[in-house]
Amino acid sequence: MSAIIASRELPSGNTETLIARQDSLPSEDDCDRSRPGDVCTIVSISSQKTEYGTLHPRDAADLLWEGCINGGCNVASMTIDTMYGSGTGVGPATIEVTAHGGWDPQLRHSFIFTMTELVGSSITTREVCEQGGAHNPGFCFLFHIAPQEFHIGRYRVGDQQNLLNEGDISLSMYQQDGDDTCEDSQTIFNSFAGLVPGGSVFGLLSLLNITL
Repeated sequence: MSAIIASRELPSGNTETLIARQDSLPSEDDCDRSRPGDVCTIVSISSQKTEYGTLHPRDAADLLWEGCINGGCNVASMTIDTMYGSGTGVGPATIEVTAHGGWDPQLRHSFIFTMTELVGSSITTREVCEQGGAHNPGFCFLFHIAPQEFHIGRYRVGDQQNLLNEGDISLSMYQQDGDDTCEDSQTIFNSFAGLVPGGSVFGLLSLLNITL
């Protein structure tokens, strides 16, 4: 399932469309090929979510800056530590991060930054507290929840109404031996679309523009 969540006119007179998908990779079939020069950017997240514990999910996504080279990502596994548990106790856990994709080297910063912003807009939290005793004041932890998988793909319509892939990035993050949950993704797309003043996501996605 896909839906158009925003669009804008480019300086060339063409249109850029932002399309949201859930639980599937960006698909060329979502793009309107009727006007050469038009651009479609597809953002996809999974409804399956991961408990990231005390670690902010964006901190895990920031590993992309280390693991992705100029021309793309092919990261089999990176890990980052967190703390996770319930009211019966909190202990160490590990978030595993994998990433794949490719782009023109000049777009490396744009793709990684946009991905980290998408992750940062997807977070919900829950507080876990343990009651104290006579000599124990107790404690509370704020745990973060976010999707397991994120994808961004960008396409431009060619002169023959073919689609030119301008780049893509896929990110998967999960907690080893952790719990998974499912939630509606619409609130995440709405949050992502409102990250910049005026409620337009294109303040971020315009970073992905190749010279028009």
